[in-house]
Amino acid sequence: MAATVLNLAPIATLDDEAQFIKLCEANPHLRLERDASGALVVMPPSGVEGSRREVGPLSALDVWNERTGLGVVLGPTVMVKLPTGPWRCPDAAWIARARWESLTALQRRGFLSLAPDFVIEVRSPSDTRPELEARVREWIDAGVRLAWLLDPDDGLAIVFRPGEPPREAPLSAELEGDPILPGFRFRWRG
Repeated sequence: MAATVLNLAPIATLDDEAQFIKLCEANPHLRLERDASGALVVMPPSGVEGSRREVGPLSALDVWNERTGLGVVLGPTVMVKLPTGPWRCPDAAWIARARWESLTALQRRGFLSLAPDFVIEVRSPSDTRPELEARVREWIDAGVRLAWLLDPDDGLAIVFRPGEPPREAPLSAELEGDPILPGFRFRWRG
């Protein structure tokens, strides 16, 4: 099932940050996002296969971070308000410790209002690759320093870095997080 964009224009406008936050808080069972134009996007729940695909990269990132202590790992339920406008939930994200520690306790409790340093997006069976590539470009445009799009359907990993063209590799290749995530290596296990 693909994401659904809701047109609220006939009955209401959702142009205020506080309104969107209240809507999310009133509907915790829904995964809501906003795109760059401000449209409300209802993300479908993950099916079994989509959820299974997300676990491996998130777990590997968390294990590496526990070993190094270099930052904070966030999972797919975190809401990130990007400085470029969209509100998105990555499949996995990482923030360097110094940037995390610069946040107040109140900022850590709410939605994240800064771009993570690293993001992983995993293609689920309901996603299209062009949609996910556009989404990853949003992350990069917002200040993410490294992003991986993992696409099991096409057997590809696509690495995005600011100012560089995306680099494709077979999904079975070992991906490296250097220099953003020193020593982090990941190989898709499928």
